[in-house]
Amino acid sequence: YYLSQLLCPVLLSPFHPHPGALTPWSVASGAGFWALMLLLFARRRFYPGLFFGSAFFLAAIAPNLQVVPSVGDVLVFDHYAYLPCIGVFYVLFRNLGPRLSPVRFSVMLFFLVVWILGLFVMTQAYLPVWRNNFSVWEKVRQRYPASDTALVNHGTALAERGKYKEAATDFERALELNPRSSGAWYNRGNALFRQEKYSEAIAAFKKSLELDPKLCLAY
Repeated sequence: YYLSQLLCPVLLSPFHPHPGALTPWSVASGAGFWALMLLLFARRRFYPGLFFGSAFFLAAIAPNLQVVPSVGDVLVFDHYAYLPCIGVFYVLFRNLGPRLSPVRFSVMLFFLVVWILGLFVMTQAYLPVWRNNFSVWEKVRQRYPASDTALVNHGTALAERGKYKEAATDFERALELNPRSSGAWYNRGNALFRQEKYSEAIAAFKKSLELDPKLCLAY
């Protein structure tokens, strides 16, 4: 996924929800990760440049693969993939560059410049997504309409804009997907309170505390 997004980042999202259980993708990526690490380690004396660049990439990308313990309900991190890609470019120029003729090397540089310009254009098109909290979670909600995390954060962004009725709708939809979301109950209580529906708000706050007694703001 990360290598394909490096070449052509067309499926970006500020948030990719984790499915919550092992999937064939997660098992395959974990097995492939460790198999590749072992292979590179075994052949490190013969291909030191390839070993260093690949090991750098894999070690830096490991937290994003959820191969090692990382952030809870996120599947992949598009915005954390830049540093690991240094290893890819190191392998490319350390091993491939010296073996090319001057003409082929010039051609490679030409396509590299074209690729960078393409990334620049795509970045400009994507910048509005990061304009504010609302635009970020609007994008995520459109991409993952069945994510309760996306709905809660989208609703919170609506509440920040004073749109409490629309926010409450998001929180209710989130609770349909995950009735045990203390954050959704708490934020629903806030939205109801702002609409002067005090009895319903109190009931929502109590429910959030049942699920998470450490949720201090609900008190």
